[in-house]
Amino acid sequence: MTTRVLNVKIVGDLKAKKKVAVQGDVIDGNEKASTVEFFITCIQDFDIVNDLIHIRHSQIEKEFQLPVKAIGYYLVAKYITADVAGKFGIPVYTVSDNLVQETERKETQEENRMLNKSLQEHGSRLEKLEDIVIQAIGKTLPTFNNELNEDET
Repeated sequence: MTTRVLNVKIVGDLKAKKKVAVQGDVIDGNEKASTVEFFITCIQDFDIVNDLIHIRHSQIEKEFQLPVKAIGYYLVAKYITADVAGKFGIPVYTVSDNLVQETERKETQEENRMLNKSLQEHGSRLEKLEDIVIQAIGKTLPTFNNELNEDET
């Protein structure tokens, strides 16, 4: 029996720079070996050959951060199952119910604030580490230089 996937759907917040995932029920296959490829399209009733714009190559990872170029398009996921022997099943396509939207400015500002806070905390830790390294080098270099000078005489 050929491996297949049922009930494929795109879940998550359909906004640029947000993560979405593809879920499905894999039958006679291995979900971890199955792959997902992402596309965008202008129409929900798309033609596989002519209407899809490729935005992400096939990956085992089923989660994906939407790029800004996806704004205003429907998201399409191509789910390909695989069995333990490495045989692939028939690809199944699913399309989002809504267009990908811009991330709201307020959300972006909050994410930037959290990122800046994290960077500041990380930066202060790096500064402390830098001070420790400079102190260690400062103590080590004169001793090392004295040893070099002694060897030359």
